[in-house]
Amino acid sequence: MFSISNPERVRENAETMGKLSIKGGNAVEISTPSNMLSEKEGWITVANRGIFKDPKFFYKKNWLREIASYKDPFVTASDSLLHSIHPNTPIDEAIYDLIKDRVDDTCASFNFAAAIADGDDYRAASCTCRKYGRPNHEQLTTASLLAHRVYSLGDYEPRFDKEEASALEAIKFNAEGIKAQFERVLEYYGISGWNVIVNPNASAIDVRDKNSSGTPLVVIPVDRKVNGLKLVELIGHELECHLRNSENSRQLFIELLGADSPLIPLVPLLAKPDDEKLYEGHAKLSDVSILGNKSLPKPYYTIAQDLAVQGQSFSQVAYAIYELYLDNGASEMSAIRGAWLATYRTFRGCNDLTNPQSYAFGKDYGYLAGFCIAKDLPNKDWLNFASLTLSDLGRLQSAGVIFSNPKYPYLDAASYIANDLLYPSE
Repeated sequence: MFSISNPERVRENAETMGKLSIKGGNAVEISTPSNMLSEKEGWITVANRGIFKDPKFFYKKNWLREIASYKDPFVTASDSLLHSIHPNTPIDEAIYDLIKDRVDDTCASFNFAAAIADGDDYRAASCTCRKYGRPNHEQLTTASLLAHRVYSLGDYEPRFDKEEASALEAIKFNAEGIKAQFERVLEYYGISGWNVIVNPNASAIDVRDKNSSGTPLVVIPVDRKVNGLKLVELIGHELECHLRNSENSRQLFIELLGADSPLIPLVPLLAKPDDEKLYEGHAKLSDVSILGNKSLPKPYYTIAQDLAVQGQSFSQVAYAIYELYLDNGASEMSAIRGAWLATYRTFRGCNDLTNPQSYAFGKDYGYLAGFCIAKDLPNKDWLNFASLTLSDLGRLQSAGVIFSNPKYPYLDAASYIANDLLYPSE
């Protein structure tokens, strides 16, 4: 256990750090343009006529400046806290180092918000690089080989046969229907403390440990519609991997710190760094276990980010990705929509999409990179805590932490819901 001088002040500082990091630390929320949906529809309409343009993104700059203003009190609280706690065991030392890492990560989010508000794409690019890194040579090579169909990630059978898959695909869910099924899964696992919401400004279903509401959320776009097979895939990806990983990591740190520790308000911060390669890799393993080869991670996000880092504009990157989709057999409209998604997710947070200063929002190359890591991970117990990074897990294991008993072991809720949809009780 840590030696702590002035526990009351440490708890106050931990509460300040926890509250500010949760409210202001979500880089996806920070980087989402306020006009994303209208720009998306307009861009796709024009692209369907053969014109690939640079959209204009607008951001809630007053809100972003509010997020940026959290940095000073956050740093003051973290400096005070780190000077008031003293590790006594190897596990304490590992947690102390993780706290320092999370402070740097959170400050990068505050700096990111300030850079977007200021329209400084060069500075914003530096923040995203700090948080997510960039694809390395091996990852870029893998993406290129996949895009040109000279390499395969493996061969995977789907969980459901053709008859079952067709029956699931015939069942439709709107955003509210997705929400109701997600809430069933949380009840099935006995997980509380998360709100599932339908959000008009979301671009994708997203598990947000950190967000401006101050409460962990599962966010569903208001216009999202899925069939039953896609719903089952989302349950595996978003809830049984992302949310369950985060909850297991939270429970782990509560156990390591002790439920009465003044450091308990730091648990959400400790449990979820922004480097999401293992987090996304685990979720892609789930996708593939349900849908088979059709759900293997694609190379487009990785390639789009590399082209952006090279200085290409939104329209240039989008056209290159569009051509890759067509080369791989996609229909015209699928290629256009795929090009928008990969390029938007690369440039969200950027102000000048015609001259983006080598900007790239680096999160999404983690799907492919993380899958390659997760599928070959020697210690499969780590996958129950995949909200943490490989570095975090290795550091904690070296200090003596055991990962074989997660609070929420895998219960295969995806199959539970699928069976309920396929064979409803009388």
